[in-house]
Amino acid sequence: MAGYEAATSLTDTVHLSGDYRAQVRALRADEEDAVQAAYLGSRKQRAAVQTNQGATSTSVDLEMDNGALIRETLLRGIASWTLDDVDGTIWPVDAAHLGKLTGGDRNKLFVAITTLTGPPDDAEKKG
Repeated sequence: MAGYEAATSLTDTVHLSGDYRAQVRALRADEEDAVQAAYLGSRKQRAAVQTNQGATSTSVDLEMDNGALIRETLLRGIASWTLDDVDGTIWPVDAAHLGKLTGGDRNKLFVAITTLTGPPDDAEKKG
């Protein structure tokens, strides 16, 4: 057998601008947790949630950073790519080079990774 990780690994090839390609994969549960921690760990956007429980009201501030969500998803989900410099040197998959992507290519990669990863199953939702 190939092992659990190999047997459950989902991958896909994403075609990018300029005839470049990226190999992406589904995130593991521990990687999804790290992405969510980055997403909720910033102070860029605030959302107040009010719930009424009898006479008690609770307000929760959620601090969300969409940029961190996308960046951390891409850093963990891109297995390899063919993006290179003019001299043919392949770029490393890192935050600096993610910043050089076009918005369209960044979105294609994000959608591909999140589609492969899929929504949490019922057991994950219940914790």
